[in-house]
Amino acid sequence: MNLASLLMARSAARERELATRLALGASRSRLIQQLLIESLLIAVLGTGLGLVFAPMVSRSLAATLMSAQGQGNHLDTSLDLRVLAFTALAACISSVLIGLVPAIQATSRNPNDPIKDGLHTTQRNHGKRIFPRLLLATEVGLALLLVVSAGLLATSVLRIYTDGAGFDPHGLANFDLDMNKQPLDDEPLQQLYRRFEDSARHIPGVSSVSFAHLVPLSHSTWMESYLRAGKQDQTLYMNAVGPNYFQTMRIPLLAGREFTWNDTKSSGQKIILNTAAAKLFFPGQNAVGQSILGFDKKTSYEVVAVVGDAKYEDMRTPGPATAYLPITQFYGKKASHSLVVRFSGPKAPLAAAVRSLAASLAPEIPSPVMSSMDQTVDESISFERVMAMLSVFFAACALLVTGIGLYGTLAYSTARRTSEIGIRMALGAQRTRVVALIFRENAMVAIFGSLAGVIAAVLASRVFSSFLYETSPRDPWILLLSVAAICLIACAASLLPAIRAAHIEPNTAIRYE
Repeated sequence: MNLASLLMARSAARERELATRLALGASRSRLIQQLLIESLLIAVLGTGLGLVFAPMVSRSLAATLMSAQGQGNHLDTSLDLRVLAFTALAACISSVLIGLVPAIQATSRNPNDPIKDGLHTTQRNHGKRIFPRLLLATEVGLALLLVVSAGLLATSVLRIYTDGAGFDPHGLANFDLDMNKQPLDDEPLQQLYRRFEDSARHIPGVSSVSFAHLVPLSHSTWMESYLRAGKQDQTLYMNAVGPNYFQTMRIPLLAGREFTWNDTKSSGQKIILNTAAAKLFFPGQNAVGQSILGFDKKTSYEVVAVVGDAKYEDMRTPGPATAYLPITQFYGKKASHSLVVRFSGPKAPLAAAVRSLAASLAPEIPSPVMSSMDQTVDESISFERVMAMLSVFFAACALLVTGIGLYGTLAYSTARRTSEIGIRMALGAQRTRVVALIFRENAMVAIFGSLAGVIAAVLASRVFSSFLYETSPRDPWILLLSVAAICLIACAASLLPAIRAAHIEPNTAIRYE
């Protein structure tokens, strides 16, 4: 669009030259061919310059996205023959499409008119001035749509983080303990887990230790049905956890107590509900001390505590109704759990100490691999983070290209109006009025383009809504800030041409033609 606008302005400025060529016998097809070759040359040079900087941009983009990409969400930003072929094809097609309209327009007039009227006859042809502005307004609208999209996605990711996971992921690490290859099971295996906990507490920097069968936000799911006597079945998300789990995770303990190592099978089945599950089974009542039945409708589970809601599968979904069983009553054969550690300090010494501990207590099991909960949280929203980063990147590119287009077109237009501006100043026009005159050209483009962009953003709100979290696709503040960003770019692009116009000397300008 920038190239089309500049070529149209350039062809309008060359009408007198082209009319003279036609009057001297040049055919219209030859002139159109010449203008197309010129536009193709500009496109080729621009494409070549873009390809020079493309590897650097590709590496920068890949480095930026690497931190946001989780497992299975890798984007290939490398250049190959397909990219080069697409770029060459786009350059050829755009050069023909962009250069054809200005070429036909520049050679369509009677050659006598430009020769008689001189340079400024084109300034009275409003149709040729409106079309380039319409292209720029379209570009502004598209840029605004990208800026709005970037603002919505970035705000959505920010609100995911600020909304929290229901627990504190900072300073929290998980170590997967695969118990399949060791010989212990049932009570002896529970004693091994207890020795793990006792030994891990003495590692420097460790403040709290527990176990979990499923790591939150790891996309692992376990669901069971429970019911209250005389009530309908309720499906709950499940997890099996060790003593001090909620203290280690910093999930609020709202009522009751945590599990202990004494909560064995012989002491009666115990269960802990989160707030959402407690409201399902005991609305308006104290759930602690009451009982629910298991999926077999025979086993009774005593509710020993109610805890706060925590995210389960991903950060976008609110914490579901969840129940927790003690690992001491977990029925899995050679049940493998994750060691959950709350620590402060560097990660490497902690990982080495836990691996050494596993080698001494259970040499048959694989060396446990450490994963930080911060990393797990980031990977659970890796798609949203990548989308936000890409949208911000392309929005920044759109703002840059829009600013260049507005500046180039206005600077060219101002240069062609040198004589007019000089006459205005010779007749008493103030410099501030001249600056306002130049600013007004880009202001109208920015206003109409922004209006079109806002309408497009509102119409596309249904598409945005599926990607957003707790963010309205028609958020007025984001729309307002996006329009302000576009207006700021338009003002910055208008500043230098306006200053140049205000410093034109009237005597020099009058002799311009």
